[in-house]
Amino acid sequence: MKIRKGFVSNSSSSSFLVAFSKIPKTVDKMRILLFGEKEEIRMYDYSMTTQEIAKRVFNDLKSGSPLSEAEIMEELSCGYLGDEWSPDWRSKRADAVEKEFRQKFPGQEVRKDPEWSSRWREALDDDFAERRALIDELTKKFWETEKGRFDGKQVYRFHYSDNEGDRESLMEHGGIFDALLYIRISHH
Repeated sequence: MKIRKGFVSNSSSSSFLVAFSKIPKTVDKMRILLFGEKEEIRMYDYSMTTQEIAKRVFNDLKSGSPLSEAEIMEELSCGYLGDEWSPDWRSKRADAVEKEFRQKFPGQEVRKDPEWSSRWREALDDDFAERRALIDELTKKFWETEKGRFDGKQVYRFHYSDNEGDRESLMEHGGIFDALLYIRISHH
């Protein structure tokens, strides 16, 4: 856990699907595209120069390649896009099996009973299969609402995680792509 002045956070990571109409050819052009004439980004008690950030983004861009639509869909399906696009994560069938077990065998654990553990695992697998299908359906719907804005642009994936220190935290949470068209996918 990190503690900052007035701020406490668990570790997280985010992917950013960023659309470029034209790929910047230099770090300075990337800096201008991302930040204009701004020279520093500050978040809480830490700051980085926009030149440092632009260099990191430029190098990350150069080490990647434009995503295909299938790769975009895969990335979208692997994280949190917002409440409207996220399924209920409770395991309803498995919870029902566990509840029934606790009523019949108070104080015991379902996972320690071979027969009930097997029933519980099957129910959990059914819950996960249903959730996966729902995620795929929601991902398709989400992409249909966003796809038009990305037409004719090259989309690159960037990934930053605040569990890698202050620099990475600023890269993830500092709004570095706010001047561009992007989708943020949270991986908490």
